Amino acid sequence: MSFDDLQTVGMDGCHNLVSRARKAVQRLKPLSDTLRELASAIEAESEAACTNFKAVSNMCSLIFLPNELLSRIFHFVVHGSRNDQLANLGCTEAALTLSHVSQYFRVTATSCASLWSSVIHSSSLGPLCLSRIKDALFDMSMAVEVMGNPGEEPNELVFTQSQINYLSRSNQWRSFDIRFVSKFKQYGTLGLSKPKNREALRDINVRSLESLCIRNNADQSFMFTKYDEFQHWDTPNLRHLTSVHFFPLHLPGLSTLTNLDVILKVGFGLVDFRKQLSRLKSLESFDLKLKIERDSSLPDEFPEVLELPSVRFLKIEVTRLLLRHTAPTLKSFFSSISFPSVVDLRIKLGGIVGRQFHEDEDLCLDLSEDLGSIFHCGRDTGFPRVEDLWLEANGLNIVSGVARSVHDFKAQTGYIYLYAPLGSLPTLKHLTLGSNGSLAPSLQYSDTLLVSEYAPEDLHIVSSLETITVRTSMLAVAGMSDFVAEILRMQKRRGDWEKFRELVVVDNNYTNDARTCNTTKSKAYAGDAALHWCERRDSKRNVSDVKFID
Repeated sequence: MSFDDLQTVGMDGCHNLVSRARKAVQRLKPLSDTLRELASAIEAESEAACTNFKAVSNMCSLIFLPNELLSRIFHFVVHGSRNDQLANLGCTEAALTLSHVSQYFRVTATSCASLWSSVIHSSSLGPLCLSRIKDALFDMSMAVEVMGNPGEEPNELVFTQSQINYLSRSNQWRSFDIRFVSKFKQYGTLGLSKPKNREALRDINVRSLESLCIRNNADQSFMFTKYDEFQHWDTPNLRHLTSVHFFPLHLPGLSTLTNLDVILKVGFGLVDFRKQLSRLKSLESFDLKLKIERDSSLPDEFPEVLELPSVRFLKIEVTRLLLRHTAPTLKSFFSSISFPSVVDLRIKLGGIVGRQFHEDEDLCLDLSEDLGSIFHCGRDTGFPRVEDLWLEANGLNIVSGVARSVHDFKAQTGYIYLYAPLGSLPTLKHLTLGSNGSLAPSLQYSDTLLVSEYAPEDLHIVSSLETITVRTSMLAVAGMSDFVAEILRMQKRRGDWEKFRELVVVDNNYTNDARTCNTTKSKAYAGDAALHWCERRDSKRNVSDVKFID
């Protein structure tokens, strides 16, 4: 309304117009609110309808899929990209969940035998899985009680009736995971042996077996030397063997193995184990973990060197819980074995960071002789074809994160000495260094290292490397940076600088047991930038203002 119109209407007329407008607004507001709520409800219903439409469409699409294709989808959901065939309770539970989605899913899932192929004896789902597997191969897992007199080697296996029922389906086993758990006899039942139980395992048909896992959770000091049930097994398809604190010395299928993973305590069966290695003619991957918990002895020198020519991947882990050195034992063992074809070598060493001789000395750990014993493989034939070397040295008593005591801090900052004559690896191209402590590796002999022999000068000359990876923390970077810088300068002076591609620096966050590390941050430095990274963090400089990763 214009100003002229307002003058014409007058004061009273304006009051009337304002009053009418106010009443109109009061009447329209509830209507507006109602329309807004209605619009929201319509929008929600529309979204729900769209969601239902998509769900129904997807379900219709699944219904029209061929049964074979839907079974493959189910198999991927249950097993994923899992390569190992060890029993997994989670797989069975996932299959059970799928079978409860709908009647169509249930029919498909129950008819797909591979979904139920992980059978665990101790699980309530075991009988259900067994009934749905039909004639398909499956993965079997069970725990068996080992009975014996206290202080004597166990000599009797105790199977339950349900376990014997599972043994009757052994011809369908693709993998078998057996755990030995201890159960001592009561003095009043010493004569009540049950040999038929041992026969139950001795006479089974395992010709389809591809993977075998044996874990001795009973008494790890016993190797069951009198236990020979495995010598009756016929396993022409066996390719993978995992053995923990036990080794089936009499298993005929050792000759067909391509992958072997063994954990042993030094002093318990190591000599017998070495004798059986001569049968592993087809072995390609060998993972050996040795635990040294007490003084033990082996022959000073075995009469012959055992050669494993097919092994290309070798992982050796030595955990030493003794402060004193046990190099003669390790050297005797490794010098009697040769690995002429190994290309990928991974060595992981662990020990206690402590005082070696006197109470007033700094804490340290010297793993030089442990590494030297491994490098002495084949009586100095070494590893002539290794291209990839992973070298990790850890303090077993180092805690991750902030030290909780003075001793923890001293362990974190105590040097871990490692004399590494990399010149004995003439074909080395890729080097990875890792530690959870203050690793101080060295190419040359130093008076601070407790080694017993001087290395030849040519062992100080490292072959031309293409990549180097450093996995540590800022607290311990100085020792590694000095070591890497020495290698890079040597390669640059030799005129092979163009072969070096990059230095990868990984900041690791170690777990509390100081055995496993989780990558948190990494960066690659190429060419001269790699050498500059080392020089900015060497032990002669104050690195307090320098970041671990630029």
